Amino acid sequence: MSRNQNDDATNIKELREISKRCCDLTKVKEYVNETFSILLKVLREELSYSDDNIIKMFFNNNTAFAGTISEDSISYLLISKNFGNIRIKMTALMTFINKNCDVVSLLLKKHIDNKGSKKSSSLNSTYFDNLLEKSITISGLSKEKISNHICNCSNKDKVDQCGSPNNKSCPICYALITPAYGAVIFCRLNGSPFSNKNYRIKRTSNRDKYMTKLRDVYPLLHQVEKTFILKEKEKEIDFIKLNETINPDTILPWITGFMDNKINDSNMIAMIGKDLGEFQISGPSGVSDSMFNLFSMFSNFDINLAILACVAWLGNPLQHSCYEIVIAAIPYGLKFQFTGEKNSVQLINEIIDKVNQKSESSSKSKGGKKRINAKGV
Repeated sequence: MSRNQNDDATNIKELREISKRCCDLTKVKEYVNETFSILLKVLREELSYSDDNIIKMFFNNNTAFAGTISEDSISYLLISKNFGNIRIKMTALMTFINKNCDVVSLLLKKHIDNKGSKKSSSLNSTYFDNLLEKSITISGLSKEKISNHICNCSNKDKVDQCGSPNNKSCPICYALITPAYGAVIFCRLNGSPFSNKNYRIKRTSNRDKYMTKLRDVYPLLHQVEKTFILKEKEKEIDFIKLNETINPDTILPWITGFMDNKINDSNMIAMIGKDLGEFQISGPSGVSDSMFNLFSMFSNFDINLAILACVAWLGNPLQHSCYEIVIAAIPYGLKFQFTGEKNSVQLINEIIDKVNQKSESSSKSKGGKKRINAKGV
């Protein structure tokens, strides 16, 4: 199905509507909450991190990204399973995997060292079996030596986590959590020095046109989001007044994909998207790629729910379109090809309908063992 590539208003409206549908799905919110709880359990019980260290893992002092909250407010996420909203939870999870991918190496080390003993009920053992094979390919080492060599950058007691500003020296961790194929990798390699046809180009003019207004935000800003924005914007004291009616035309400080980038039409993936009539914002979603990787580590992994969580989170602030999230999901088990018969929005609506049907049927027959759903739709 083709659509007018120049009709941004129509595409934006459609994206925000489907993002809202995803936000309102109880099953999606439960999935994100459950994943967050499983991650906390792993960090506390299997890796013995203190809550003080865990709070630092989830904190990113950046008002420019939607869903960021203060370090003090992060502590509430550790106390209450239902605190915040899906935007806050997903941003905290994104911050975790971006700052602390060495934790994955640490879990791989435990997986290797505990081979043959009782498996963790929280983790997806298939994920770590595959990660071990990838480690062997990357390093050329035997699996007996992987534990001491690939994983020696991980130290649960260090202050500066892998990928933090003070510790950027661990490309192995990033290599381990990156798929070996897919559109995200292609677009990264299709830039310098391999080509001058980067997928995205920095938007240098008319950026104001793409700023996020309060009236467009969904779910509504949580009190801790308001507090953080106000604290970081003290010089603009009228920016957001707590406990008062806020002007719906207030501009938020979020820098989104649509505001920051425009598509390079000469890039191959961009040309494919254009030929398919797909709405494109800033290219195949690298942040979705990271999130799918994180979700797939755990025993409750469900690619359909993971996709809907990313649409809920990234669609409303115009970080990424459905197409850019869907194409990033393919290496993680989504069985879908862009044949022209069905576009990405139709696919997302189909997944929503299936999740609703599954939810209705499960409510009629409660019970049963949870299974990993690595195959989408």
